[in-house]
Formats: sequence, structure tokens, C-alpha cells
Amino acid sequence: MKKLVVFLILSISISLASFAQRHLENNPRVQKMRKEFYEKELQLTDAESKAFWPLFEEYKKEERALRKKYKPVDIAAVPDEEAEKELTKSIELEKKRTALKEKYLNKFSEVLPVRKVALIEPTERKFKKSVLKKIRQNRQRRNR
Repeated sequence: MKKLVVFLILSISISLASFAQRHLENNPRVQKMRKEFYEKELQLTDAESKAFWPLFEEYKKEERALRKKYKPVDIAAVPDEEAEKELTKSIELEKKRTALKEKYLNKFSEVLPVRKVALIEPTERKFKKSVLKKIRQNRQRRNR
């Protein structure tokens, strides 16, 4: 039962994150906003920026490909055996994500100082929060 609860939580969070990311990552305006946000937060020099962005785009492309391989299922509608398989797949996905992060953190550290590399993940979280906040504000304005 504990495995099922953990799996449900993981599945829901992965589903929501992947849904939001699919729509945001392909939007040119969002890409421009991300670049501006990162440039400001990480205080990238011109040389760092030129080296960082191709790597970052490569990382995001691999991350999207990894997410596409995992299609969450409706756990409530499947037998326990299949739910357990899905839980295993979810854990494997997280392992692959971790390996991907490690690979790219090493690549990023070749072109950026370690302090800036350490700030990439928190910067991505801050960026996503700011985009979601803007989306909410726009919806509120439209609903008035």
C-alpha cells in the first residue's frame, strides 16, 4: 500500500510537471524570458553565455526525450501488478534523470564557474515559478 501511495504522488507530480513543461518549453516567448532570466540570475558574461546556451539546449532536449519515454497511466484503473511495474518505471526514470543531471553538470562546469553551475537548478525553479505567476496574473486580468 505504501508503494502505491508513493507511486501515485510521483506519477501526479511528474504528469503535472511534464504537461506544463511541454507547453512552455516550445514557446519562443518563454525561451526568450528564460534566457533573460538566467542571464540576470547567473550573471553570465558574453563568453559564458555563448558556451552555456548550446549545452543547456542540448540538456533540455535530452530531458524532454527522457520524459517522452515515460507515459503515466491511471493507477486507479490498473491491477496491483501493473501499478508495481509503473512504480518501477517511475524509479528508473528518476535514476535516468539523475544521471542526465550529473552528465550535464559536469559539462556546465567546463564552461562556467562552479558557483554558477550550482545555481542552475535553483534558477530553473525560480524561473518556472515566475512564469506560472505571470500566467496566473494574466488569467486573473482576463477574468475581471
